[in-house]
Parts: sequence; structure tokens; C-alpha cells
Amino acid sequence: MTEPRRQLGSGRDAEESVELKARLRARERHLEELHDELAKARLEADEQRAARVAAEERVRALERRASVLDKRVRYYQREERARSGVSRREQRRARRLGRALDRREAEKLRLKERLSVRGEELSNLRSRERSLSARRDDALERAVRRVRKLERELDKDQNGDGRD
Repeated sequence: MTEPRRQLGSGRDAEESVELKARLRARERHLEELHDELAKARLEADEQRAARVAAEERVRALERRASVLDKRVRYYQREERARSGVSRREQRRARRLGRALDRREAEKLRLKERLSVRGEELSNLRSRERSLSARRDDALERAVRRVRKLERELDKDQNGDGRD
């Protein structure tokens, strides 16, 4: 009588083992997908960071250039006041430098706005990355707990079958 029981138990164990393996493979695929999503999010964050750094450098270069132009404008304005008869060419040059300074200031403001938008995007990506990481960690912990539980049940079944 114990022989048929063992055979039935072995068949059931085999079915449970196949089901367990299938579930573990599904968990592995799910974890791989989560890792892929996390890698993509990190790559996007790195790209955003690089774009932000480039924009910041461009803003600094524009600020330096604007400072140089501002100094030139002030210099020419002082020259203009110092001379009683300023030539038309110098007046045009001073106006042209003033317009160039205005354009640089406008471009600087535009880039600062873009930098602000990039900062918000980067913040959103970091938040998404933390969320994905937390989801992945939770899924991994659940999978580990489930595997341990199934291993305990399998050990319990094997130990129980061996005693009967």
C-alpha cells in the first residue's frame, strides 16, 4: 500500500516541481524586464544630465561673452561722452554692440529656461528611477520569499514522504 502512495506522491511532486519551475522562469523574465526598464531610465537620466551640463556650459559661455560685450559697450559709451564729436561709425558700432548684448541676454534667458525644464525632467526621471528600483526590489523580495516557502514545502514533503 505504501508503494502506490509514493507513486502518486511522486507524480504530484513532479507536477508541482514543473509548475514551480514555470513560475520561477516567469519571475525571472519579469525581473529581467524590470532590470531593462531600470537601465533605460538610467540611460535617459544620464542623457538628460549630459544635456543639462552642456546647456549650463553654454549659459556660462554666453554670460562671459555678454560680460565682455557689456564692458565694450561701457567703454564706448565713456569714449563717446569723452569726445565732443563722436563719429557716426562709432555710434553705429556702439548701437550694434548694444543690440548684440541684448541678443545675448535674450539667448541667456532662453537657455536658463531650457535648463530649468531639463532640471524638472531630470527630477522626474530620478523619481521614476527610484520607483522602478523600489518595484524591482519588492518583486525580488517577494520572489525570494516565495522560493524559500516553496523550498520549505518541498523539503517538508520530501521529509514527510521519507518517513511514511
